Amino acid sequence: MSRGDKTSADDGRSARVCLILACTALGLAIAVTAFTLLDRGRIRFSPEATVDLQPCVEALENVSPPPPAATSVLRVAIAPVISPEASLELYADLIACIADSVGMKPVLLRGKNYSEVNDLIRMRQCDVAMVCTYSYVLAQAGFDVRLLAAPEIDGQRVYHSLIIVPATSKVVALSGLKDRRFASCDVLSTSGWLYPVVALKRQGIDAEGFFGKHIISGSHDRSVFAVKSGVVDAAAVDSIVYEHMLNMQPSLKAELKVIHRSPPFGMPPLVVPADLPPDQFARMQQVLLTMHTEKAGQRILKSLGFDRFFAPQDEDYDSVRDLHVSWTSHP
Repeated sequence: MSRGDKTSADDGRSARVCLILACTALGLAIAVTAFTLLDRGRIRFSPEATVDLQPCVEALENVSPPPPAATSVLRVAIAPVISPEASLELYADLIACIADSVGMKPVLLRGKNYSEVNDLIRMRQCDVAMVCTYSYVLAQAGFDVRLLAAPEIDGQRVYHSLIIVPATSKVVALSGLKDRRFASCDVLSTSGWLYPVVALKRQGIDAEGFFGKHIISGSHDRSVFAVKSGVVDAAAVDSIVYEHMLNMQPSLKAELKVIHRSPPFGMPPLVVPADLPPDQFARMQQVLLTMHTEKAGQRILKSLGFDRFFAPQDEDYDSVRDLHVSWTSHP
């Protein structure tokens, strides 16, 4: 290499080093400025969830899901009807029982929201899922799933959406929550959002802009505690979860009250991908439908607050389909 070439190469390296140092200095300057402004209160970050009040039903991607992976484990997904920390403790024995019926090891999959659990089914990344009724309706319409079982509770095979407020609240109706802080567990929840927004629409009220804040809590039990603690003024919750919480914590009865109760909906089901092997489906359904006849099964059902499991029918969810049509249709 000639002296001229060497000088040119050295100059190039020096230029790159200078550029890197300059960028680093600029980055540090921006960071220092940002932290200074934050410290002085000129920049504030809000933890509030952003909620799109437009219908959250979009066409699924036109892609073919991958074939199911060969596995010796049974992958069970639980929609966050209750908080993840509670789900693991509550459903562990049930999941183990279902997996044992097909000679597999249980694996619990926890989606962050209802949509993620539906995606796990659609992409064939789980074998069984406990879903919300609206999630089932959307899945059935979009990519097809099969009903496995649903719980019967206190002799009932239906549940309701409850609008709850603090016991001291003067609000007596859903329409009285104008400009109030409102909590839902998920925008794909029948009881947490679909029903309340349609109930308002049928009264001529547009949900967009109605509430002062709409907070997504992530689960029904968190919505209940959000009302209890004063984080929100009201919440729409699943009657199954709410009544179970009252049984476990009787003090809540004096702190909260129900101001609105929806018509009945079919119970949230356990579902499987439509292409699950028939023999595997039959064995799992059999163990669920007969759990109440055996001591071990009775213990599991009691811990869940269930009487038994039954085989639901697709038409059990027609009322939820009607809500979906009402929500997505133009006035």
